[in-house]
Amino acid sequence: EHELDETSLICLYGIGAVVSAEIVLKAGEMDIPIVFALPWQQTVSVLNPLRTSRSHVREQQILRRNDPDVMRTGMAMLAAKLGNQASVLKYFARYRKNADAVLYAQLTEAAEQVRDQAQSLKALDPSTAGARASAMGHEGHGASIYWSTLAKLMPQSVEFTARRTRLASDSVNQTINYVYGLLYGEVWRALAK
Repeated sequence: EHELDETSLICLYGIGAVVSAEIVLKAGEMDIPIVFALPWQQTVSVLNPLRTSRSHVREQQILRRNDPDVMRTGMAMLAAKLGNQASVLKYFARYRKNADAVLYAQLTEAAEQVRDQAQSLKALDPSTAGARASAMGHEGHGASIYWSTLAKLMPQSVEFTARRTRLASDSVNQTINYVYGLLYGEVWRALAK
């Protein structure tokens, strides 16, 4: 329906969607990615040309991987994530102050520990060797506190003890993974468009 030179992205939805090798090659020459998605719009794969007008962006991402400005931005994002997790724990604590003093104390303490990890992360110097590993360590430790504390809010029948991203066997992790998968697809499509 459109000329290729007026096309910036080709999305094929459905199991029976077919595109010829000639179109794939021409799309590659013209720097047009091809997205293959299931009927319910879950992205399965993306076919990108090897050398594109955007290749330099990937090269710069690799070259600037240890750039202090890039590291500072990444660390700020991780610290913000931990700050949000601490806020969620504080939110749940607020409603348990009178109903369950022990759980209130656990949630409040965990929120402070997660916030401490965010502050430690903010204090890192992004130009020092090992800053990335330290940042990931603080983020991982904060996330561990967050998820193990959230587990205390769940009924024991749920059997949720920790966050698992792969091969999760409990219903909570499976649900979180499923929703994250949906969100990933939505964000990816928005970025692609």
